[in-house]
Amino acid sequence: MSTQTIVIGQTCTTKNLVPIEFSKVLALSTHGVISRDSTDIIEILPVGYLKPTDYKFIELICKNYYSPTNGCWLDLMFAYEDKLLREKGLLILGKWNDGVVE
Repeated sequence: MSTQTIVIGQTCTTKNLVPIEFSKVLALSTHGVISRDSTDIIEILPVGYLKPTDYKFIELICKNYYSPTNGCWLDLMFAYEDKLLREKGLLILGKWNDGVVE
């Protein structure tokens, strides 16, 4: 399966060499929907077995979004399979690098 990568607000693609790396997954600590009054906490979990090649679409939301205690900045991405079922996608922290998937 070929993965399409998307940079929000960018229309052209360039030749790139360094592939996307997944590091962490943002997940709810409880099952449910986050609301303004919600006490749910978002946890940052290890990415485990997830790989960029597992998804048909990966969108770059923000570069240098989060820095864990080691000072290495991570990018925020959204990975999903179907444009009609985006609610089943995952928020991923990692390195967009040059935005290619190998």
